[in-house]
Amino acid sequence: MESYKLYEEPNKKYFIEKMKEKLPDNAVILQKNHIINQFLAYCSLENDLDFIINATGKLIDYRVQEYNILNSSESYIDDNLIIKKSLFISIITTYAKCFNKTKKRNGKLDENFIKKGFPNDLLDINKFLELHEELMNLRNTFIAHADHNIYENQECYMGFSYNIEAGMLEIEVNYITAETYNFDEDQFQLLILICSQLKKNVIEKKNKATQSIIESYPKEKLQLLGLATIKNAKK
Repeated sequence: MESYKLYEEPNKKYFIEKMKEKLPDNAVILQKNHIINQFLAYCSLENDLDFIINATGKLIDYRVQEYNILNSSESYIDDNLIIKKSLFISIITTYAKCFNKTKKRNGKLDENFIKKGFPNDLLDINKFLELHEELMNLRNTFIAHADHNIYENQECYMGFSYNIEAGMLEIEVNYITAETYNFDEDQFQLLILICSQLKKNVIEKKNKATQSIIESYPKEKLQLLGLATIKNAKK
């Protein structure tokens, strides 16, 4: 996945120029309209679903590493905790993002996208819908509003020691925390499957939008645009 080094505040003009540099030969950027915006919405959804699938794969890799740690207890110093937390939160927020409609992305997923073409003879759709509800709930409580959850737990404690030299009882108030940022094995499998199913349906919608864009141009205009683009590319 390509990225860019930025030393100043990001701006739209910068990225447009970078995208122009990546244009294939004999290609031209189209002016946006409602059809193109719909096409781009499906492209954005496809990218988000790809991200979730890849990020989930990274979390699975860390899970495998945990299993391979020899002679380790259930509790251990995790040098990758920050990365795992970032992946975990990013997966949940990106998943929820796919189901939200905004002015910029006039397209979103809903439960019908999960149900469409679902292989009911092979899988139990209710398990997928349960995971969907859990992910949305985690986004709305654990991440957005810091609500109680099973992934981050803190307890306050009071410790005592007796200072013989001072002849007094010393008191410490502090806290302990237990945290983990991961899914169980069944959830990992369901998450990848549900996003793969959603991606399949999104690609179908994107392909239809692609055809709608082509059909929105009169044949004569398409020919003129194509010839002009090829001619300008040769300059």
